[in-house]
Amino acid sequence: MSSQPCAPSVRVPTVGELVRAAGLPGGAVGDVPQADIPLVRAAMLRSIEAYQAAIMEIKTGLNMLTPIGRLPRELLAEIMTSVARDYYFNGHYDRVNRHPLHWIKVTTHVCRTWRFLALDTPALWAYITLDMENEHFLDFIARSKKAPLFVTTFVPRYGPRPAVVKMAVEGLSRESDRLQELLLRAPVRYLQTLCAGMKLPAGLLRTLTLDARDSGESDHGRTAPAKQTLVALPEAFPNLRHLEIRNLPVKWQDAIFMNPSVTSLTVTAFFDRSGRKRSPEVGRFKDLLLALELLAPSLQSLTLEESIPRLPADTTKVPSPTRILSFPALRSIRLVGDVVDCARLMRHMSTPVIVSISIRTYGNIGVAEIAQRLSEDFTRTEPWQDVSLGTSSRSVDLMTWTGSTLYERRPVDLSFNVSAGMPIPLPAICSQVGVWFRTLRRLSMSGLYETMNWREFFARTPQLEELHIDSLDPPQGFFDALHPTSRPHSKYSIALLPHLRRVELEYIAFHSRRGQRPAVTANDAVEFFPAFIRVLKSRASANSPLAELHIYTCIRVQAVDVKALKEIVADVQWDAQEDMDGPSGDCWSDSDSDRYDSDGMSIHGDPVDAETDSEEVEETDEEELTEEQLAAEMPVWVT
Repeated sequence: MSSQPCAPSVRVPTVGELVRAAGLPGGAVGDVPQADIPLVRAAMLRSIEAYQAAIMEIKTGLNMLTPIGRLPRELLAEIMTSVARDYYFNGHYDRVNRHPLHWIKVTTHVCRTWRFLALDTPALWAYITLDMENEHFLDFIARSKKAPLFVTTFVPRYGPRPAVVKMAVEGLSRESDRLQELLLRAPVRYLQTLCAGMKLPAGLLRTLTLDARDSGESDHGRTAPAKQTLVALPEAFPNLRHLEIRNLPVKWQDAIFMNPSVTSLTVTAFFDRSGRKRSPEVGRFKDLLLALELLAPSLQSLTLEESIPRLPADTTKVPSPTRILSFPALRSIRLVGDVVDCARLMRHMSTPVIVSISIRTYGNIGVAEIAQRLSEDFTRTEPWQDVSLGTSSRSVDLMTWTGSTLYERRPVDLSFNVSAGMPIPLPAICSQVGVWFRTLRRLSMSGLYETMNWREFFARTPQLEELHIDSLDPPQGFFDALHPTSRPHSKYSIALLPHLRRVELEYIAFHSRRGQRPAVTANDAVEFFPAFIRVLKSRASANSPLAELHIYTCIRVQAVDVKALKEIVADVQWDAQEDMDGPSGDCWSDSDSDRYDSDGMSIHGDPVDAETDSEEVEETDEEELTEEQLAAEMPVWVT
């Protein structure tokens, strides 16, 4: 075989040949008469087009040699459609970095074959995002032909052009029978205009979202318009599955809630954002029960945010349920509102199987009742394996998981937040749901626990293996509970958490500031490091040693402290962030300043003595205790 390159199969004529081909004498461009230039130009342009077409054919053949070029047209069209679908749904939440129309450049600005295929794929153009700043809506409608439509309309707070609104109303009205998903996010007045223009029934519609959250009417002092946003009988949306209404004037007796085909319901009441927490009138509680009773057989997800009819402000106890509604298919509940109103609703609900519960409430009345109701729900589920418990001076956060790994957790099974006054309702919560702590493998704790009975709390977690302590100033009672207890008529001690092998410390102050008052009661905070050392030594002597200790971004910790810990714990991991403001320092470190507010109050609630900096306090090194001294210091608990 010859190694010489192949001769080109297409011969390119010279300029002189093109001139002669135009029927003119001569062969040089400069010799062409002025009157004959149009003829020569036309001949040259025809040749350029012919050769460009030949080049395009060759490039198309070259593209067909690639793996993706060998894909069947149907498969390539499905890939393009999935890209458009992904950009459509993700664009709702990331409009800056992932614009929902960017898929056009990704899929069609590649080659002409892809462009022709895209224009010939109606489903590709069925995912429409109209931001009221462009007029491409009708183009998408035309290219999608008869494919089911997924439409998101976003109206900016400064208002759209009237022509664009008119175009959207006409398009939605004309294509209502093709709508499968409709998300309208706009000020209330535009939502009313768009909804009024819809032609009903919409037989294919499965998802309807009406949202005024991002509109310009979220300013302080706004009032709900008197006109209802959408009045539609169940016959208007016979296949509706997902209904979401946010910040709109609705009442529970509205016909939109009387659709038994709905499986997912989200309602956020339209309320004044001027600082008042009271939501507007959303109807009577019995109307809510009537609506939920109709939806109960098929309802799988329920979200009510500030949309539960309120009890009178002077209510002192949760009313007894008038009847119980059964929700056999319910898998997810999210409630936001006053705790007494949430407790009232949950006492009317029977949920055989619950996968996820999220409750965010405020107030004190009803905490015990709602905690008891949660405990009843989780008697029928997989035992908890992982719990995160956080408190502040005014709130409690409880999150649970039925299973987890060290660095990757499953979706949350229970999220319960109560914002209340003092004292925080932690004992009421733990007394109800604490029985489900017995299967815990991992516990994360942060915040204030001044009223906690630590020994009783840890007695509920006999299987605990990992303990994560974050931003906590433990009182003396915390360390007393971790000490092994002496058994009667025996020289041996027993640890309360026999399986505890791993402890993680984060944002813990190892040493107190100079001049801090010593602990007086079991609920007073003590210097962490000396008390923690004593706990580790006593547990080691009771054959319950700690196997792993992890220290992250802790305060006033030094290398000498970590060295002492390594003498007791086999595996100590430290991030080597040594705080130079140690136990003998005279000033706060930068990390300390983040732990106190402008009034000198710790973010964990312990007051900072204003005269501390001027006081001279004599410090002594912590002495290592003998086994006899250690045993003498350990409290004897009577059960």
